[in-house]
Amino acid sequence: MSEKHILVLIVVCLLGLTFCAPATRVKTEPDVIFVTTPARVVREMLKLADVKQDDIVYDLGSGDGRIVIAAARDFGARAVGIELDERLNAESVRNAKEANVADRTSFRKEDIFACDIHEATVVTLFLLPGVNQMLIPKLLSELRPGTRIVSHRFDMGDWAPDAVLTAYGSTVYFWYVPARVDGTWDITIERENPWRLRCMFDQKFQAVRGPMEKEAPRSRRLYSTARISR
Repeated sequence: MSEKHILVLIVVCLLGLTFCAPATRVKTEPDVIFVTTPARVVREMLKLADVKQDDIVYDLGSGDGRIVIAAARDFGARAVGIELDERLNAESVRNAKEANVADRTSFRKEDIFACDIHEATVVTLFLLPGVNQMLIPKLLSELRPGTRIVSHRFDMGDWAPDAVLTAYGSTVYFWYVPARVDGTWDITIERENPWRLRCMFDQKFQAVRGPMEKEAPRSRRLYSTARISR
């Protein structure tokens, strides 16, 4: 076989691989089947999350928009629904208009794993246990410490809730997004004889553990200042 024939064969093979390679998957179907949350449970979820007028509530998998609408109508918050089902989004927009909260609500046809949620101060969920757990890295990386998360019926596996509520036969789980404090911290107390402490923290969600190494002070001076560095 000549070099020309070999070259042609290589090109044909590469083209075949190109045409056979799968395209990047674009998600078009929701992760869960839409099941409504009773209105009175919705209210308890939002009360547990202590929703206020200055909050921005994101409902991931917002269905017919009832949690988004309740957050705006009953608590005065601004609320955003994330839902892949175009029909449900259209229904949500109609429901928001009928409830006179269209100016404080919005609904986005987006994948809950790809949407931007960084501005949320409260996140609400009614998904499935596996989906909740898959969302954990996104929630911890995008949300600010102190953001409240509330889930109807399902927990998040190893991430223990900060509170659990039973409401009208349903279980509601609540979490605060914890601050990241893992790593090594050096603390120096400025005195005549400085007092030093090194903390090495290992963090799993809101649980923090780790050893401390300290250098005891020689002075008993009462007033001092502290400097903390990482």
